[in-house]
Order: sequence, then structure tokens, then C-alpha cells
Amino acid sequence: MARTRVRGSQQLNADLVDLNDTPSSYTGSGDYLVKVKSTTDGIEFVDKDTILPPVTWVNDIYTSDGSQRVYTLSSTPNTDSVIVTLEGMALSNGALNDYTISGTTLTLNASVPLESGMKIDVTYVTSDGIATPGLRNWFIVDENYSAVNGDRMILDATAGLEITLPTSPSLSDEVYFLDGPGNFASTLPVIKRNGEKIMRLSEDLIINVNNAGFRLVYSGSTWGWIIFPNN
Repeated sequence: MARTRVRGSQQLNADLVDLNDTPSSYTGSGDYLVKVKSTTDGIEFVDKDTILPPVTWVNDIYTSDGSQRVYTLSSTPNTDSVIVTLEGMALSNGALNDYTISGTTLTLNASVPLESGMKIDVTYVTSDGIATPGLRNWFIVDENYSAVNGDRMILDATAGLEITLPTSPSLSDEVYFLDGPGNFASTLPVIKRNGEKIMRLSEDLIINVNNAGFRLVYSGSTWGWIIFPNN
């Protein structure tokens, strides 16, 4: 049986190809994926958007008046992707936590302290999209750890905990941090810069604020890792 060879870097456009054929070349444009159907049917090249729908990240920002607790989001979110921060501090989802989401309605629970002028930042993927490739599920870190791109860490910090940022990061790489027990002010976990800058400084980052929640986004060697949201 003749073999069909496909190089992953090529952009391909073709109809169903029988495995008994050996095309000398493929031509076309666009981003295509190879779909293996069966040994009898052969292979098919399909537009990636028919299998992996485009992902749209939405960022809704509100300014608190000190009393309003119900907000209408601009789109219906995929609830697994929602990140809500108040003045840069990450909030927890759930009726017994900080907020709930139903459809496009965000409700801040009564336990969340509000003051006029506070910034409420809501980031999410729309319900017809999928989570950003590369992001991992949240996981607990209670010992020294070397992070990789996409890590989302809930730190169970004890004194001396060190998190080392990814090696050889690329533009837009990101890692997430949450204070699990709410004790950063006393345990002072250290984010090791691993040769890159953090907030434009050649210094490690010591977290000294209880209940801190933030992400670090890599902006390149000039500025290094930048805290986002940076309120």
C-alpha cells in the first residue's frame, strides 16, 4: 500500500484522499487539520474552525458605587472560565463564597466589602467557545515548585515557600496565583524570577498581602513578567 506523508507545518486543502493514492503535493491556503477516518476511507483535511471553534475572551469592567451588587455581563460566560477580581483581589465563585453567576447576571454576595470607586474586573470565555489552550486546572501547591506556562496555583503557603517562574518564557505566557489560607502577609511566599524581570525589576517578588490573587503575564525581556490586573 502506498503511503501518504503529511508534514505538520504545511497548510493543506484537499478532499478526501484514499490511502491507495500517493499525491505528489497538496496546495491550498488556510489552517487545516488532518482527520483520520478509517483505513478504508482514508484521510480528510478540514478547516480547524469546524473542530476547534474560535475562542473569544471578554473583559467586563465595572466601577462600584458602594452598594450595587448585581451586574449584567455583556455576554453569557462559560462558567468554568470566569475570573472575577475586586481591586485586583481574586474572588471565589459559589453561594457560600464571594459571587454567583446565572446566565449574564453576576451577583456579589453580601460578604464582599464594597466601597465607592472600587474596580470590579470580570474576564471569561463566551459560552460558545472553549477554554484557552494551555491553561491547566487549578491545583494546590504547598511546597517549592517550578511553574510552567498556564499553571493556575492555589498556594497553601508556609514560611519559605518559593515558586520559580517558567524557564525561557515566550510572549504572552502566563501563570496564576491565589492565596488559599489567606496568610501571605505572614508567610511571605517568594516568586523567583528565574533570570527574567518582574514588574520591570531584576528582583524576586515577595507577596505580603493576605488573600492576594493575580496572574503574571510575560511581556518580553525588556519589561519581563507583569502583574495583571494591575490596579
